Amino acid sequence: MSAGTCKHAASGCDYPTGQCDGSCMAKPAQSAAAERRVCATAEGKVNAELLRELQLAHEIVRNALSLMTPAQRTDWAFLNVASGNDSDGTTRFHERAAVIARATGAQS
Repeated sequence: MSAGTCKHAASGCDYPTGQCDGSCMAKPAQSAAAERRVCATAEGKVNAELLRELQLAHEIVRNALSLMTPAQRTDWAFLNVASGNDSDGTTRFHERAAVIARATGAQS
């Protein structure tokens, strides 16, 4: 502790000697709580962006399917199997719909 600073200087307190009432010890906890709020807000924003991207992708896949011939859909299914992206359906429609429903609180 340097002369003229609070006895809590090691914790980041910069109050002059005799003016610190100990509230400096709460600063780290307050800063951590504020940081958690910022992170939660940022996480919420990212989650909203991810949900929006998933919703858009869902619609884009549906649009693409509406333009494809049955042979093109079959080719797509084979390509998905070959690349390890297969599931119960060629386009993972039900999986995307279920995630969107959970995220929005809607029923699929």
